[in-house]
Amino acid sequence: MNDSAPPTDCKAAAIETIKQEHRALSQVLELLRHLLRDMASGYTEPDFHLLALALYYIDEFPGRLHHAKEDKFFFAALQRHTEQFDPLL
Repeated sequence: MNDSAPPTDCKAAAIETIKQEHRALSQVLELLRHLLRDMASGYTEPDFHLLALALYYIDEFPGRLHHAKEDKFFFAALQRHTEQFDPLL
């Protein structure tokens, strides 16, 4: 994104990034659900490396990268427009 992009373009890009990250987390959760179901049914052998990677992503990604973006873009904008959610934020 270039420095001369209008602020609305930056906001739209930030919102799209947050949405993409939510989709990615959803996909990892779905992968984990399928893996556990298939392992429990005996359909597949346990893949502990893949399980560890999925759990690592679920545990680490939101706190390290995603929540900072929500705080900076989404929650900050919400606080600028209303005090209604301040106790939650």
